[in-house]
Amino acid sequence: MVYDKIKTKMAFDQRMVEIYKERSSEAIFNKVGRLSKCFGFIDGTIRQTCRPVRFQDQLYSGHKRKHGIKFQNITMANGMIVSMFGPIEGRRHDSFMLEESKVMSEMSRMCCARSVLLHRATSTTSLCTVALRTDSAPSTYIFGICASKSGVRVDPEKISSICSWPMPKNQTELRQWLGLANYLHKYTKDYAGLIQPMSSLLKKDVA
Repeated sequence: MVYDKIKTKMAFDQRMVEIYKERSSEAIFNKVGRLSKCFGFIDGTIRQTCRPVRFQDQLYSGHKRKHGIKFQNITMANGMIVSMFGPIEGRRHDSFMLEESKVMSEMSRMCCARSVLLHRATSTTSLCTVALRTDSAPSTYIFGICASKSGVRVDPEKISSICSWPMPKNQTELRQWLGLANYLHKYTKDYAGLIQPMSSLLKKDVA
């Protein structure tokens, strides 16, 4: 496979980041004028493929409404790509690619004494989706995400309403709770195994 031959060249290029990060950060700050420590933009893109005969659900992107394979790249202000990850199935979410690429771990090792802000570029604007601070601040809260040395997690304040959901007392309330859980299941590891005992309580023969 092509990926097997060039995957070492697609990994996070710390050498190029060290060389160009200051100039890239300055150029982005002069253009955007918001954050002074942003040296690049992260973007997940899909490349359309022909409609496959088998395994269509794996390649189909419900968001883009087409079949394809996805890649994740980090691009600096000069257009140089310093990281490329993929391909993965088109059905996967960008957050899944971010986790699988291990790019946050690479940045954590590289920036042991600095603050790094990583942006995600969209067609209309640039939204900060990941913030990693490794200096005096133990963690950073930004746009619903809490980032720290241990990794990235959801801001607890943003999910306080879900956490305070009352405990179901009957099958109707349990069904409502499971409906919410099913909506968010993509963000939970081994969801099927965790939810199985509660799903069995919805059976008619369960008192």
